[in-house]
Amino acid sequence: MGFGLRFFPDEDHPVRTIAITALWALAVAAPAADVTYFDAKTKKEEVLTDVNITEETAAGLTITLRTKETLNVSALDVRWVRYVDADVKPVDSLSYNRPFGSLIRGTRAATDQERVTELRASIKAFDELLPKLMPKSKAQRHAQYSRAQALYRLAQVEPATGAEALTAMKKYRADHANAGWQAAPALLMLAQLQEDTGDQAAVQKTYEDLSNVPGVSDEIKQTSLIASARSLLKSEKYDEAAGQFEKVRAMLKPESPNLTKVQIYLAQCQVLGKDATKAAAAAKQLRELIAQSFEGAVKAQAHNTLGDYYQKNDRPEDAFWEYLRVDVLYSDDRQEHARALYHLAKLFRQHKQDAVRADDCLKLLEDKKYLGTEFQKKAAMK
Repeated sequence: MGFGLRFFPDEDHPVRTIAITALWALAVAAPAADVTYFDAKTKKEEVLTDVNITEETAAGLTITLRTKETLNVSALDVRWVRYVDADVKPVDSLSYNRPFGSLIRGTRAATDQERVTELRASIKAFDELLPKLMPKSKAQRHAQYSRAQALYRLAQVEPATGAEALTAMKKYRADHANAGWQAAPALLMLAQLQEDTGDQAAVQKTYEDLSNVPGVSDEIKQTSLIASARSLLKSEKYDEAAGQFEKVRAMLKPESPNLTKVQIYLAQCQVLGKDATKAAAAAKQLRELIAQSFEGAVKAQAHNTLGDYYQKNDRPEDAFWEYLRVDVLYSDDRQEHARALYHLAKLFRQHKQDAVRADDCLKLLEDKKYLGTEFQKKAAMK
């Protein structure tokens, strides 16, 4: 069988011989895969090797570990899957997984040049691989999704490739609709590409499609609604965004990690809205959340939102200190730190008359840590 192993009968231990043979048969019957996923508890990527994926749905993966325990991984937390020979026929697993190596290296590259080189190599390799795969198979679906993902990541570095990435993601959706764990992350990437083109109606439709995917988990539905509301917030449709956030808040349990985040988004809708009384009340609520919370991400989001409030009310000095707190104390959250750096650059230049520090903020914002964030894109457009 190509493994270089042989089992011989053990005359002194016939039971052992039977057990070894049974285990060998089980290993052959149940090919194992490798899965990399984000663990919400450890806040880092975890790697599972030689595990059995027993089910793939829009909600995510069901994995049987070697301990026989079952692990459910949300579709939004899956990072990489390495399939084996039985899953990728007629191509062998080594040839099948080669394009994914370039995709992973491109995603983790230290420089834009390395990122572009690896991602382009990955796209080319997927183009060579895809015609060899069985149409509509799990292997073909995963390769087509990953090619579209490579284009999506390339568009973050080279915006001119955004149209090609959008076309690839739309084709993937047309070919595979809601099949497999890739359905939810594909729709999230599609929505981001549509948002980059300014097609707000398409963005809202995509998030609606995501929340209606058959079998999708409550977590993904909530993520979809939050993302939809955030897109309205970025479009300065504060009342509509607030309505969406209220809908999400009604769905959340008191212990949900999203509850405080949604409350801050609601406060952001109010502090940026037209009602000055509601804005002042929301600012007070943000101060209370900061005092009550021990989470850096919560404090970062709240301080940034207060910075927005003070900027709107022509209080640049107060706004400056709110953003600076995020930069100095709560930089672990890349989205919120990017937001703070973007506004600090503007305030250093316009309010503090310090062009050097403003440029320092913009230079830091170019780091790969902030790749794909809203405020890195905004800074690049200036």
